[in-house]
Amino acid sequence: MNTVHTMNTFYAITIISILLSLALLSPFQLQTQNTTSQYIPGYTWNKTTLQTLIVTSENQPWWNTNLINMTLRSINQWNDAITYFAHNYTDYAYLVNLRIEAEIADSIKPNYDIYVVFSQTVNSSGQNALGVASILPRVNGTIEKCTITIGAGSLSNTLTKSDLQDITTHEFGHALGLDHSNSSNDLMYPYYDIYTTDNAISTLNLYALATIFSWINNTATMRLNSQTIMLPSNIEYAYAPINDPTPKVITDNPIIKALEAIGLLLIRPTVLTMLLIATLIITITAIVTKREPKNN
Repeated sequence: MNTVHTMNTFYAITIISILLSLALLSPFQLQTQNTTSQYIPGYTWNKTTLQTLIVTSENQPWWNTNLINMTLRSINQWNDAITYFAHNYTDYAYLVNLRIEAEIADSIKPNYDIYVVFSQTVNSSGQNALGVASILPRVNGTIEKCTITIGAGSLSNTLTKSDLQDITTHEFGHALGLDHSNSSNDLMYPYYDIYTTDNAISTLNLYALATIFSWINNTATMRLNSQTIMLPSNIEYAYAPINDPTPKVITDNPIIKALEAIGLLLIRPTVLTMLLIATLIITITAIVTKREPKNN
């Protein structure tokens, strides 16, 4: 067995693996949560039917009609989940009155509650994002309007239909008054895992929504305080069924997505530089070890 060759191969694989891992790792580390919770900022709508205008951008080269279809699917997913929760947890049956209605137009029009617009890329607080929801609250804590911006693409991967629906469903959660949850398995978690799709709406999201809209039964509770919501003991953490899931395609496969991400990663200048340095180190190591005398 050629020990030198084996060790060189080991070093090469180890160095390249470390470099790729450093480049792929998000700066945000997941933490184990003992209790799943949902934060709400304390805003609520003063109405139960939210009129939504979906604004197309058909004159843009990056435009994709899937953006419209996935937005409509997201709206249906929320409406279905709200109905599911109201019917299964009768203490919150009043939530069945909450509905999102949508229209499509090629330009922004006045007098809508939620606007959905699209952009090739999205920036949030100086960082690239997949989507963002901007809420305009009134002084009394009610929401005047919300604008959702959905990105048509990702810098690290091509977004599939399932990705677009998950991202849009998450942003509609913000439009309804939800902030983020602390569980990576939850729809409202702040970071999206592109390798896992079909993020269903959870009972935690819906219970928090019932808290936000509790004024439907008692108008005195319309003024909310920001708070962290946890499920009561009589509600199990579960997911509302998705009645019309997005059809899967080969690009939804996690392996395909990973290969695509690696391919896009390898063409980044910083990664190419690291790989060249690693190759140089391996080459020098191989030359030096070849010059060492063999022990018989």
